[in-house]
Amino acid sequence: MDELHTRLRAWARGIYPTEAATELLIRTGFARPGNPWVRREPSGGTAPDDIWIDFAEIPEHVGSLSSGERRVLMFAASLSDVVGAPEVKIGDLVSVDPNWLTLLAAAVQHAGGRRDAWDRVPEVVDLAPHVVAAWPDLRWSLGDRDAEGGER
Repeated sequence: MDELHTRLRAWARGIYPTEAATELLIRTGFARPGNPWVRREPSGGTAPDDIWIDFAEIPEHVGSLSSGERRVLMFAASLSDVVGAPEVKIGDLVSVDPNWLTLLAAAVQHAGGRRDAWDRVPEVVDLAPHVVAAWPDLRWSLGDRDAEGGER
């Protein structure tokens, strides 16, 4: 997957909302070969195939997924700013898995120009299609409190 993810990041580079939406799909495990929105077009020569995310395809393929998965995917499609992007109610997003909620917040920050927003959130571990693991030390998110809730 590393090559796929590297190439998707290169494709998205330069447009913050597209970068953010692509990174969100990568980190939530939805940027995988076989997903209908992950497109590959043969180059016809010795050059590598063209690979990209077709965000406009996402809304048509989320019906069989869980509500949390649908919300994350629809958010990514909306954030990508494609023509006809779905509208997403922010209030619906607070009910997604807390790990994914952290990724949604990082995606919004990235779309606003903060490429470093991902520095403190996990990468997807390739254990299962949608497993997020390897969380960093909790102290980064607790401000002046330590991981046990006391003051530092």
